[in-house]
Amino acid sequence: MAQFPYAERGQALIFIVFAMVALLVIAGLAIDGGTVFLERRRMQNAADAAALAGTRLLAEAICGEPEADDAAIAAEVNHYAEINGVKAPDNNVVADYVDFEERVLGHVGDGTIPTGATGISATVEISRPTYFVTLVGIDTAGASAYALAMTGPPLMAGGILPMITDVDLVENRAPGEEFRIIFANCQHQEPCYIVDPDTGDPIAQHRGWLNLDYIYNAAETPDFPRVVSKNPSNAKVRSWVRNGADVILYAGSVGGDDGDFVHAIPGERTSAIKEAESHRIGDLVYIPLFDVIRDKDYMATHFEEPSIGWATAGGGWYYHVVGFVGFRITETDYHGPQKYIQGELVETIIGEGMLNPSEGYQSGGGSSACKTHTMVVTLWR
Repeated sequence: MAQFPYAERGQALIFIVFAMVALLVIAGLAIDGGTVFLERRRMQNAADAAALAGTRLLAEAICGEPEADDAAIAAEVNHYAEINGVKAPDNNVVADYVDFEERVLGHVGDGTIPTGATGISATVEISRPTYFVTLVGIDTAGASAYALAMTGPPLMAGGILPMITDVDLVENRAPGEEFRIIFANCQHQEPCYIVDPDTGDPIAQHRGWLNLDYIYNAAETPDFPRVVSKNPSNAKVRSWVRNGADVILYAGSVGGDDGDFVHAIPGERTSAIKEAESHRIGDLVYIPLFDVIRDKDYMATHFEEPSIGWATAGGGWYYHVVGFVGFRITETDYHGPQKYIQGELVETIIGEGMLNPSEGYQSGGGSSACKTHTMVVTLWR
């Protein structure tokens, strides 16, 4: 029988063609799949930012701020989704009001804030053309993400005080234990919990005071709505100590750059300690916790500069807030070398569960949840 070597070569060529197509499909799946994975991460950031931004305004609505209405919340949700990469947010963002049991009460943008709303969920979606897997009929690939943020008072607080302490100092302490926050020169006092993150050396000019008029959060780029003043007066600090500060704080994750950075105030602020002795003995207050303190150079390298510039008082340090400690003030000393405020630990709240969203929006605003002068906003899931 005659042999046809060219026919065998033709069969091999067909096999090679199919193999190359298969390899192209596999490579395309890897490339397009990797791109979708990156888009998924970006969309999660967008969903987180949108939910947090909308819930921050919801917190203001709960406390009776007239400009914090449904239209403003919808615009805020879409704005933060858009600046985090979602195009045409009107078509690609779905946001809902939820209550403290996570039940959907209504859609953001429908005209009203439902009674009992304590948080906002946001789902963001995008689709993009594929590069390679069109060979197998897949012309587009999508990515979506979901986030839920909640707001509420941190249980029953006497307001956030403009002072801070290290999360390592309190997270392993039991309720009922007492500890001191020392406002003397850390170079000469023990214990000292405020140190340079790079060298571990004490930072002499900072003693745990917060400028609650200068709160930085990278997710708020480029608006920075909570940056108010670089240098609060002593009278302002005393007022925060006496009455609690009416602020909204986002606690970030330990070891991360998310959440709030609050400008550190230098000095002993003896008059503020005296205010605590005169008016807050026996009160349950909430004090932010930090995991690291960053200098201005770090902030300038990692984040966009706010419109009023970086605060540079005392070298320009910033505390990274990661939670709160419930603290019942028992004793103070503003006379001796160890100027301090001492208290009993009631509870430590880090991350999820740091708020009590039991009372939500009521028509007319002015919820009793705001009487503590403290509303917290955090990602719930």
